[in-house]
Formats: sequence, C-alpha cells, structure tokens
Amino acid sequence: MKLRHLAVLLATLTPLASLATPIHNFLDIQPRSAAKATTPLDKGYDALNEGKYDQARQLFSEAAKAEPANPLPLLGLADIARLQHKDAEASDWVKKAYKVAPQSVDSLVAMARLSMATKQWKEAERFALEAAKAGPTAAAPQLDLGELYLNVLHKPDLAAEAFRKASELKPDHAGARFGLGMALLAKQNPADAARAMNEAVRLAPENPLSYYGLGQAEAARGDYRAAARAFDRAVALDPKFGSAMVAGADARQASGDMKGAIELIDKAATVDPNSAQVRFKQGMLHHAAGDAAGAYAGYLAAIKADPKFALAYNNAAALAASRKERLDDALAWAQKAVALSPNENTYLDTLAGVQLARGNRAEATKLLEKIAASEHPQADSLYQLGLLRQAAGLNKEAVQAYRRALQIDPAFAGARDANTRIAQLDTKR
Repeated sequence: MKLRHLAVLLATLTPLASLATPIHNFLDIQPRSAAKATTPLDKGYDALNEGKYDQARQLFSEAAKAEPANPLPLLGLADIARLQHKDAEASDWVKKAYKVAPQSVDSLVAMARLSMATKQWKEAERFALEAAKAGPTAAAPQLDLGELYLNVLHKPDLAAEAFRKASELKPDHAGARFGLGMALLAKQNPADAARAMNEAVRLAPENPLSYYGLGQAEAARGDYRAAARAFDRAVALDPKFGSAMVAGADARQASGDMKGAIELIDKAATVDPNSAQVRFKQGMLHHAAGDAAGAYAGYLAAIKADPKFALAYNNAAALAASRKERLDDALAWAQKAVALSPNENTYLDTLAGVQLARGNRAEATKLLEKIAASEHPQADSLYQLGLLRQAAGLNKEAVQAYRRALQIDPAFAGARDANTRIAQLDTKR
C-alpha cells in the first residue's frame, strides 16, 4: 500500500512549531533596579540581578523587617529561592507576600504564576483576574491571562483580548504583540496575526521568536516563501533554534523547494539529534523526496528516541512494503504500530500492505475486513479489499467493497478503476 497519508502527516508536527510557545520566553520586562540604589530593597534587586544571592538575601531580609507590609522584599526572597531551584521555599515566600498584601498587584501576580507553575489552572485564572482588577494599568496580569488562556485553557478569544490590553497598556512590549499574534493564529486570523508579529519584529528585531512568530503567520496566510525567510532570520539569530528549522523546512516544502527543505531538516537533526519529532520529520521529507535510505534513517532514529512512536513504525513499514524490501523488518514494524494503536485503521492498512508484499493474501484480507467493519473505514482500504475479493472470485462482495469505497470518497485514487470494475462485474452477472 502506498503511504497515502504522507502529505497530511506533515501537518501533524505542529507541536514543534506550535501555538503553545510560552509567552514568558518572550517577556522583555526589565528586572527591578534603581538608577542609584539607596534602599535595602533596591540594593537587593541589584545584587539579585548580579547573581549575588547571599547578599541579596540579606538585603531583602533587612527590607522586610523595615517594611513589614511591603510584599516586594518577600517576593525578592522568593526569586532567590526559585533561581536556586528551591521550589518549596519559593512557594512559601510567595504565600507570605500574599498574606502580607493580599490586594497588591505584585503579590497577586506572584500567586497567579505560582498557581500556573503548580498547574492549578482555576486558581491561576482567579489570581490573574484579581491582579488585573487591582492594577488596571498593569500589563503583567494581562500577559499572564493571555498565556493561560492561549496555552492552557485554549480560549483564544480571551487570550487575544488579554494580549491586546497588554499591548495597549505597554505599547513597546514585544511579548504582548507576539502573544496577540499567536492568539490570532489560534483564532485562524492570519492576516491580523501577521500585523501583530510584524510589530513584534519592529519592537524586538534581535529576538528570534519575533521572526518565528512572523513565519507562523506568513505560513498560515499561504505565503510560504515569506515564511521561509522569517524562519531563516530566526535561525540566523539563534543557530540552535530547532523548531524554527523544522518550521522552515515545512515552509520550503510547501513552496516547492524540496532540496532546501531537506537541507534544513538535516541541519535540525544535527542540532537536536535525539528529538523523535525532528527525526521523524527528517524521515518524512526524505521519504517524500524518494530517498529511501534517508527516510529509513530518520524513521529509525525517531523510533530509537521514542520506542512508542507508532507513526514512525508505520511509515517505515509502509516504505518497505512499497519497495518490497526488508519485509521481515516491515512486518515487525507494522505489527508494533498496530500493537501501540490497535484501532488505528491507517496502521491496519499498512500491515495489510506488508502482508500483501509478503504474499500473505489471506492475512491481508482479514485485516482489510476488520477495517471495513470499523466505524470509519478508508476508501483505499475498501478498494484493496475489493481487489482481493475479486481475485478470489467473490465478485458480488468485490462490487460491494468498490461501491462503499466510492461512497466514502468518489474521487479517491482508485475511483476510476473501481467504477470500471463495477461495470465489468455487473455485466458478468
């Protein structure tokens, strides 16, 4: 059986270049610092920014004693604990800051972020909304709400609203524009997303995420060459930006530049050789280009990185079956894919193709019959079942299979032949 789903599956790797890019990776909020630190709190932030944690801890402790109602020294102590990977201690300081100043925007934002870090999503939303109410001119609560709605709660309308407010409150904040662009992409509004991403590029021209987001928007608009240029710029700014390389390979393939796509995905594989998704995409692009050796290498590397990667087993098996080579391996791969996802018709279809390549028509027929009896059979599988039934002299059953295939998809690859065979078999009856 041919790997008919090859083109479709190129779209399954969006997590590599997904809309779930953490907005906090883009935040350009400057650390607290005074032009000339005079108070223990300001000096503490300066020491923290310089990585002098012991000195910062002493200064924040002194500030907390001097200003017991101020949450900022306690949040400074929380920052130190967080940077030293002392999560429990950081959590305790945040909670103490909130107890000291429950109406403070800073303590509410800290509680929202603590809740997000601990995956308490409802609490995170509650605290972020309280922070937005307590500080209507503060951008931070809106940024937190935007990220929460976009990446966790999957409410792109609310995410766009939050990031738009953040952009209005802080017009020079590139992260707010980037978040707005990602939310608009999630809303399937690529034109407005591109405008937001161009603003992010203008505000942060040296941040690779600006160009990565722009590439996403241009690809969504269908301008794959522009998308490729944006992804190239992201990679130029960060030569190890694997997701941008993968997205750039997608854009090149979509624009017809298969050679460029393969060069870029091979580069991504050197940057992130142990990524199952990158190596799988490498296999798919080489497969699409007719390079069997490169395709096997990519698929098997993906399997090595993730032994439960059913699709990689499936595609390697489909490649071997189509070339009638490595059929023992193909059988093992196809069986593994089915074992991992026993109800996936595509994998059953591939296993049937392997059995046919091995000359096991009876086994192939059983598998295709199972697909035919499923809730959502595929037209190609029913067509293949018709061929096997016809070869076995079961003409009536063959016609039934051909007709079901045409009902599912009147334009599938074997549709013309199926119609011809139905006419011929009806004539013989």
